[in-house]
Amino acid sequence: MRKYFSIINLVLLFWISGMNSALAQSPPKPRDTTIQGPQTFAMIMGISKYKFVRPLEYADKDAEMFANFLKSPAGGSLTDDNIYMLLNENATLANFYVRGFQWLKAKKLQSGDRLFIYLAGHGDAIDE
Repeated sequence: MRKYFSIINLVLLFWISGMNSALAQSPPKPRDTTIQGPQTFAMIMGISKYKFVRPLEYADKDAEMFANFLKSPAGGSLTDDNIYMLLNENATLANFYVRGFQWLKAKKLQSGDRLFIYLAGHGDAIDE
């Protein structure tokens, strides 16, 4: 039971520490209404640098490569405004949940739109 409380406290600490930087940024751009029909959006996170866990070599690069693919004609020619990307130090819980969901809400997804959520980093498992 103590293990779960420690995990919850750690998550809350990271969430609160990232909250100020997440809220200080400018508001997200709204959906581009000049584009007719369905649109594609992506939320991308890549974390190679960790404070308390051994670093990874390519997770942040994988996330950047996926974003570049989405920007290419083969990936749908997405604009930067339709991609929300967080890498390494910026990939905090607060930036994902607070800023990320503000960004998503501003896009006003509609029927037929596509949303990719891409996460590259360490995995985790909890025995229950």
